[in-house]
Amino acid sequence: MTIMYTSGTTARPKGVMITHGNLMAMVAGAPYALKKLTSDDVFLSYLPLAHILERAAEATLYFHGAAIGFYSGDPRKLLEDVAILKPTVFAGVPKIFERVMGGVKAKVAAGSKLKQVLFARAFSYKRRAMLAGASTPLCDKIVFSATKRALGGRVRQILSGGAPISPECQEFIEICFCAPCYQGYGLTETMGGAAITTARQYKRAGNVGPPLPCTGMYCYALLYLMKYFRNQAC
Repeated sequence: MTIMYTSGTTARPKGVMITHGNLMAMVAGAPYALKKLTSDDVFLSYLPLAHILERAAEATLYFHGAAIGFYSGDPRKLLEDVAILKPTVFAGVPKIFERVMGGVKAKVAAGSKLKQVLFARAFSYKRRAMLAGASTPLCDKIVFSATKRALGGRVRQILSGGAPISPECQEFIEICFCAPCYQGYGLTETMGGAAITTARQYKRAGNVGPPLPCTGMYCYALLYLMKYFRNQAC
């Protein structure tokens, strides 16, 4: 179907042959972990199409009839593009999310002492509730509606990939933008997807969740063997 080149973080970039079967397996397997995708969803494309994460995300959203808007081309105007498009699904790399987290923290620090205390207490309360699997609709409406608007106000699920995201940043994004933040792990050779935290996990930070169904039985067999030998060692 196409040849995708690796980023070269582990060695010289390699051309990976992606078949139609690889693509369709990814499209079929990815929604298993996410909230249901529909034709009402909107996605902002700003990562390079030479990046396997972007290709996999777009193919999956096209399959479900979602709309895709392409950013203006200037990374400095990304938040302006987000405000115009108002996406419901947002994907990015940890560097982007760390920048967003820094921006929110700076804005809070520039506010009044009362706002700083209110934000800190609401953040702490929501974090405890989130780790217990509970929702905080009132807290979201009163305190975090402003931060949510920074991503357009309609985002209902966020995906991070390309590199490990710190648990602190993942929790911060999920709390402030009132949407689950999933962390995925994969390779260009796996069409971008191998494992991902799921919508059913309420403790998402710090792990990439179970393998996607599209990784096949080989992965499940490997996990079984790892568990078996770990138990033997114990």
